[in-house]
Formats: sequence, structure tokens, C-alpha cells
Amino acid sequence: MLLISCASVRDVVNQLRPPLKPSEAIVQWANQNDAWAQYVLSVFYLSGIAHFPKNNTLARSWLEKSATTGLDLAQMEIGYRYLYGIGLPENKAIAIQWFTKAAHQGFTPAQYQLALLYADADSDIFNLQEAQLWCSLAYRDTVSDEALQKDRDFYNRLSAMPEQDATEQAILHWVTKMQESRVSMSYAINPDNVPDLPCKRLGL
Repeated sequence: MLLISCASVRDVVNQLRPPLKPSEAIVQWANQNDAWAQYVLSVFYLSGIAHFPKNNTLARSWLEKSATTGLDLAQMEIGYRYLYGIGLPENKAIAIQWFTKAAHQGFTPAQYQLALLYADADSDIFNLQEAQLWCSLAYRDTVSDEALQKDRDFYNRLSAMPEQDATEQAILHWVTKMQESRVSMSYAINPDNVPDLPCKRLGL
């Protein structure tokens, strides 16, 4: 009588399973606490993309998970939602907390947003010193190469999977657009391209 280990049985079962589609992989990785997958799911549920029906509750839940896991793009979006009361109670203090988390990762839009908030003389948080600090960082800071490589690795893992149909191709297209957007926001601000930068008004 042959004895087969549980590990061997699992290996055989895994080999017989069909390969994951990109849409299936995103769900699996999101449940494994992958911040990028969680963010992608939040966007898909928000807009009703591909296999993911529009669902604002799920969209917010996955966005919050992604922000908590540490994706700067998600932290920035949560901050905006609290700042302007979009699907969340308006709360400037909580918004600043999320902007700050993203800003400390070198995410330029968050640094710029903090500079705007602290440079507003009519605001209850007006603070020139803080505004100057975030302005100076927005001029020179960038997201780390390591973080950007994680973005590329996420896409490369997805693109290596069988697309199978137009829906899966559309999913890869959306992920590509999201990553291109994040990369474009990940480098220091060129003050010549931002005419109303608060840093200029502060003499920086």
C-alpha cells in the first residue's frame, strides 16, 4: 500500500488547477495584504470595472486596507476624502494625519497638499514653519526606488498570467494606467511647472 503525504497531494492538486487570471490574482493578493492589490480592488469597485460590480462600501473598505497597509497613493486618497467629506465625515485633522503618512514616504502630492494647508493664512492650522518644511521636501523628495520597483513587480506578475479574454486585458490596462499615474506623481515638483506653488509665495 502506497502512502502519499499531504504535501504531495497538495502539490498534485495545485498542478491540476487552471492558472489564475489577473482578476482572480488581484483578489487573492488583496486578501494576502498586498497594498497595491487592495488599492486596485478599491478603484475597480468604485467604478464598476470588469468583474467587479460598483459597490461603494467595498471600494472604501479596500481603500482603507490599502492605506493602512502602507500604500502612499491610498493614504493620499483617504486624506482627500476626509478633507472634503467625500464618502467619509469631513475632518481636517484626520486628513492631515493621512497626508503626513504619505508625505513621510516621499510622496510629493501629499507634501504639496500639506504645504497648501499650512500656508493658508485663513486656516486654523496656519503654520509658516510647517509650510516651508513641506515645500522644501516637495522640491527635492521622491518615492524610493524600492517602492517603485514593488509597483513594477506587481504589474509584471499580473502581465505574466493568461489574459484569456478582453475583460482580463482591460484589467491589465487599468492597472497600467494607475501605475503610470502613481509614477508621474512620485518625483519632486518642478516649481517652474506649478505657478501657484505656495513655496513661491513663501519665498522658497
